[in-house]
Amino acid sequence: MSYALTLPGIGRAHKDLMRARFGTVLTLFGVAEQEPRADNRVTLADSKDGDGIPLLRVHSAHSDVDLRALDAMLTRLKDLARASGAVDVLQQVSSYDLPMAAHVAGTCRMGRDPRTSVVDAYGRSHDVRNMFITDASVLPGQGAGDSPSLTIQALALRTADHIATLARRREL
Repeated sequence: MSYALTLPGIGRAHKDLMRARFGTVLTLFGVAEQEPRADNRVTLADSKDGDGIPLLRVHSAHSDVDLRALDAMLTRLKDLARASGAVDVLQQVSSYDLPMAAHVAGTCRMGRDPRTSVVDAYGRSHDVRNMFITDASVLPGQGAGDSPSLTIQALALRTADHIATLARRREL
């Protein structure tokens, strides 16, 4: 489906192009982590959606390291495509060109130092005593780009156990 959306035309012309190319197209993609930047953040916008909920405003800039990583990745992907016998590059898109993100993380980083992190090892806010965060935002990075779902679940369970322990001790 995603490939069909990239082909021009409608109706019979589109169908013929799909028949001619389907099964002959190779999609390659690379995953890279964006370097942490203090200026990158998500804030609430002044504008609101139809239910009166403030919209999000994403502030994101890429470092020179990010851009060099992207260039190196695109070069490597083109080399792999040529090595596989590819004749044409039909499309080249990155998440730097289109707004997309698979696993946004690091906005409420976990750490020991409140000057460089938002929560402790159990997801407890350094600034708001009874606030715990248990999503991907506590992860300092994404590693090789693998899905962090199981790590997020494990951290959430550990945080829940910690909250239960604190509640039993009446330390909340």
